[in-house]
Amino acid sequence: MLIFLGSFGAHQFYLNQPLNGAMVIVLWWGGWATAFVGVGVLLIIGVLIWFVVDLCLLPSYVRAANARALAVNAA
Repeated sequence: MLIFLGSFGAHQFYLNQPLNGAMVIVLWWGGWATAFVGVGVLLIIGVLIWFVVDLCLLPSYVRAANARALAVNAA
């Protein structure tokens, strides 16, 4: 999901982290909207770094989300 819908923050919303998802949307699309000024390029680079980190940490994020869901269902 991160690879195909990462620019929409879909993976963050799926993992129940809506604030992070909203930040991804604002930074990514805001970066493209202001890229002609030069500031947007920095935003895009920041989000790309965030994507690489998320790619590395995504398995642990999913395990934690699944553990939370099991704990809620067990209670």
